[in-house]
Amino acid sequence: MTQEDTAGMSAGPFADLLMTVGSVFLLLAMTLLAQAPPAIAPAAASDAILAVGGGIRLGSSGRLVPLDAIPDDPELAAWLVRLRGSAEPPVVLVAPDGLEAAFLFDNAAGAAGLLRMATLRLRTGCAEAPEGPLRALCLRFAGGAQR
Repeated sequence: MTQEDTAGMSAGPFADLLMTVGSVFLLLAMTLLAQAPPAIAPAAASDAILAVGGGIRLGSSGRLVPLDAIPDDPELAAWLVRLRGSAEPPVVLVAPDGLEAAFLFDNAAGAAGLLRMATLRLRTGCAEAPEGPLRALCLRFAGGAQR
Protein backbone atom coordinates (compact mmCIF):
# COMPACT_ATOMS: atom_id res chain seq x y z
CA MET A 1 0.00 0.00 0.00
CA THR A 2 1.19 3.44 -0.77
CA GLN A 3 0.89 6.49 1.37
CA GLU A 4 -1.99 7.70 -0.79
CA ASP A 5 -3.96 4.43 -0.17
CA THR A 6 -3.74 4.70 3.61
CA ALA A 7 -4.35 8.42 3.86
CA GLY A 8 -8.10 7.99 4.45
CA MET A 9 -7.74 5.20 7.08
CA SER A 10 -7.23 6.63 10.54
CA ALA A 11 -7.93 4.32 13.45
CA GLY A 12 -7.04 6.79 16.12
CA PRO A 13 -4.12 6.92 18.51
CA PHE A 14 -5.61 4.46 21.04
CA ALA A 15 -6.79 1.71 18.67
CA ASP A 16 -3.78 -0.54 19.29
CA LEU A 17 -4.02 -0.02 23.02
CA LEU A 18 -7.75 -0.83 22.99
CA MET A 19 -7.19 -4.03 20.99
CA THR A 20 -4.38 -5.13 23.32
CA VAL A 21 -6.42 -4.54 26.48
CA GLY A 22 -9.42 -6.32 24.95
CA SER A 23 -7.29 -9.32 24.00
CA VAL A 24 -5.84 -9.54 27.51
CA PHE A 25 -9.32 -9.48 29.07
CA LEU A 26 -10.53 -12.16 26.65
CA LEU A 27 -7.60 -14.44 27.49
CA LEU A 28 -8.09 -13.84 31.20
CA ALA A 29 -11.81 -14.70 31.00
CA MET A 30 -11.09 -17.89 29.02
CA THR A 31 -8.48 -18.97 31.56
CA LEU A 32 -10.74 -18.37 34.56
CA LEU A 33 -13.72 -20.15 32.99
CA ALA A 34 -11.60 -23.16 32.10
CA GLN A 35 -10.56 -23.55 35.75
CA ALA A 36 -14.05 -23.28 37.22
CA PRO A 37 -15.08 -26.49 39.01
CA PRO A 38 -18.01 -28.36 37.47
CA ALA A 39 -21.40 -27.72 39.01
CA ILE A 40 -22.87 -31.01 40.18
CA ALA A 41 -26.45 -31.16 41.34
CA PRO A 42 -26.73 -32.88 44.73
CA ALA A 43 -30.16 -34.21 43.70
CA ALA A 44 -28.40 -36.43 41.18
CA ALA A 45 -27.04 -38.76 43.87
CA SER A 46 -29.64 -41.44 43.15
CA ASP A 47 -28.44 -41.49 39.54
CA ALA A 48 -24.76 -41.38 40.43
CA ILE A 49 -22.35 -43.95 39.12
CA LEU A 50 -19.21 -44.88 41.03
CA ALA A 51 -16.43 -46.30 38.86
CA VAL A 52 -14.09 -48.47 40.92
CA GLY A 53 -11.43 -51.04 40.12
CA GLY A 54 -13.82 -53.97 39.99
CA GLY A 55 -16.52 -52.32 37.88
CA ILE A 56 -19.23 -49.73 38.37
CA ARG A 57 -21.80 -49.25 41.13
CA LEU A 58 -25.17 -47.95 40.05
CA GLY A 59 -27.14 -45.31 41.90
CA SER A 60 -28.52 -45.73 45.36
CA SER A 61 -28.95 -49.51 44.88
CA GLY A 62 -25.20 -49.96 44.68
CA ARG A 63 -25.46 -52.90 42.29
CA LEU A 64 -21.96 -53.78 41.10
CA VAL A 65 -21.57 -54.40 37.37
CA PRO A 66 -18.21 -56.17 36.87
CA LEU A 67 -15.79 -54.87 34.25
CA ASP A 68 -16.36 -57.72 31.80
CA ALA A 69 -20.17 -57.30 31.99
CA ILE A 70 -20.34 -53.52 31.42
CA PRO A 71 -20.54 -53.60 27.59
CA ASP A 72 -23.47 -56.04 27.36
CA ASP A 73 -25.30 -56.02 30.72
CA PRO A 74 -29.08 -55.82 29.96
CA GLU A 75 -29.98 -54.24 33.32
CA LEU A 76 -27.32 -51.57 32.83
CA ALA A 77 -28.62 -50.85 29.31
CA ALA A 78 -32.19 -50.44 30.65
CA TRP A 79 -30.94 -48.19 33.46
CA LEU A 80 -29.06 -46.03 30.94
CA VAL A 81 -32.14 -45.68 28.74
CA ARG A 82 -34.11 -44.51 31.80
CA LEU A 83 -31.38 -41.97 32.60
CA ARG A 84 -31.46 -40.70 29.02
CA GLY A 85 -34.93 -39.28 29.66
CA SER A 86 -34.05 -37.51 32.92
CA ALA A 87 -33.66 -33.74 33.10
CA GLU A 88 -30.31 -33.77 34.94
CA PRO A 89 -27.32 -35.68 33.60
CA PRO A 90 -26.06 -38.51 35.81
CA VAL A 91 -22.91 -37.99 37.85
CA VAL A 92 -19.99 -40.36 37.34
CA LEU A 93 -17.55 -40.44 40.27
CA VAL A 94 -14.30 -42.04 39.13
CA ALA A 95 -12.23 -43.53 41.95
CA PRO A 96 -8.43 -43.55 41.56
CA ASP A 97 -8.54 -47.20 40.43
CA GLY A 98 -11.71 -46.83 38.34
CA LEU A 99 -10.37 -45.44 35.05
CA GLU A 100 -10.99 -48.66 33.10
CA ALA A 101 -14.51 -48.97 34.49
CA ALA A 102 -15.24 -45.33 33.62
CA PHE A 103 -13.96 -45.87 30.07
CA LEU A 104 -16.13 -48.95 29.58
CA PHE A 105 -19.13 -47.19 31.12
CA ASP A 106 -18.70 -44.19 28.82
CA ASN A 107 -18.84 -46.49 25.79
CA ALA A 108 -21.93 -48.31 27.11
CA ALA A 109 -23.64 -44.99 27.85
CA GLY A 110 -22.93 -43.72 24.35
CA ALA A 111 -24.31 -46.91 22.83
CA ALA A 112 -27.50 -46.45 24.87
CA GLY A 113 -27.85 -42.85 23.67
CA LEU A 114 -26.89 -41.15 26.93
CA LEU A 115 -24.83 -38.24 25.69
CA ARG A 116 -24.66 -35.95 28.74
CA MET A 117 -22.82 -36.92 31.93
CA ALA A 118 -21.08 -34.99 34.67
CA THR A 119 -17.79 -36.73 35.43
CA LEU A 120 -15.74 -36.09 38.55
CA ARG A 121 -12.36 -37.83 38.81
CA LEU A 122 -11.39 -38.40 42.43
CA ARG A 123 -7.61 -38.37 42.74
CA THR A 124 -7.57 -39.31 46.43
CA GLY A 125 -10.85 -41.17 46.83
CA CYS A 126 -14.16 -40.10 48.32
CA ALA A 127 -12.65 -37.25 50.32
CA GLU A 128 -12.77 -35.16 47.12
CA ALA A 129 -16.45 -35.83 46.41
CA PRO A 130 -18.74 -32.83 46.97
CA GLU A 131 -20.29 -32.57 50.43
CA GLY A 132 -23.74 -34.07 50.81
CA PRO A 133 -25.46 -37.01 49.11
CA LEU A 134 -22.70 -37.66 46.56
CA ARG A 135 -20.01 -38.00 49.22
CA ALA A 136 -22.22 -40.22 51.35
CA LEU A 137 -22.94 -42.45 48.35
CA CYS A 138 -19.25 -42.63 47.49
CA LEU A 139 -18.25 -43.52 51.05
CA ARG A 140 -21.01 -46.13 51.30
CA PHE A 141 -20.07 -47.99 48.13
CA ALA A 142 -16.32 -47.51 48.20
CA GLY A 143 -16.26 -48.99 51.68
CA GLY A 144 -15.21 -45.67 53.16
CA ALA A 145 -11.88 -45.85 51.39
CA GLN A 146 -10.06 -42.53 51.38
CA ARG A 147 -7.28 -43.76 49.05
